[in-house]
Amino acid sequence: RDFHVLCDNVNRFTINGTTGAATFSGNVGLPLGAIIDFSGRGNITHDASTFDIAFNTNSVANAFVVKGTGAATFSGNLGVGTSSPVGKLNVKSTYTSDTTTQQRFEDNTGCSLDFGGTASGHKWLNSRDTAAGTAVPMLFQTGGITRMTLDASGNLTLNTANSTLNVGNGGF
Repeated sequence: RDFHVLCDNVNRFTINGTTGAATFSGNVGLPLGAIIDFSGRGNITHDASTFDIAFNTNSVANAFVVKGTGAATFSGNLGVGTSSPVGKLNVKSTYTSDTTTQQRFEDNTGCSLDFGGTASGHKWLNSRDTAAGTAVPMLFQTGGITRMTLDASGNLTLNTANSTLNVGNGGF
């Protein structure tokens, strides 16, 4: 069953019920506070005072909300690369090579934490300056205090209450 949005009795937007393909014709505009209803299976609402847009299912109100400020909230589990997420955030990718990053978390300074794996099932974690393409130290913290550091050369430093233990270069 196709979904249509009409404007002045002219079909402006269609989602094909079989393929999911969307088509636009002309300009699509909805008045402030508009509600698009999907025959009791859910709706999209627009709050005219906050400019929030909420996507609702027949069982969950505000399942996905894009706030007028640009922030977004999501109720339930979010899947990227999977239609059956098993946790709050489930990211699934397809293995392509032993060195291909499969997931990346990147901050606004250009540093990233990459996750990947090998054909034999081994997993890897990589801390890097994405822009420069260089390794950066990986810090392990509890309570905001660095407890262990793996530097860019592969040296591991363990911090204890009384001293620092350096592990690297063939010994303790």
